[in-house]
Amino acid sequence: MYYIYEKSSTYIIGKPNANGIAKPDHRCSYKTMAAAKAALTRIAKVEPDYDPTRYAIAETGVFHDLIEKTV
Repeated sequence: MYYIYEKSSTYIIGKPNANGIAKPDHRCSYKTMAAAKAALTRIAKVEPDYDPTRYAIAETGVFHDLIEKTV
């Protein structure tokens, strides 16, 4: 499983809604890297202020062990 996350806050990003805006959603994961990349491409096409350095993709285990910020 893979997550798309925002690099600065480490929020897991969900699928784009009807307006095309992707919001944080901790329940959203993708089965393959290809599916996550496709979702990131869809987000890039609809977000007017898309910045390619804002988001990244990580495997769930790596994300929880090394990337996720804790309080």
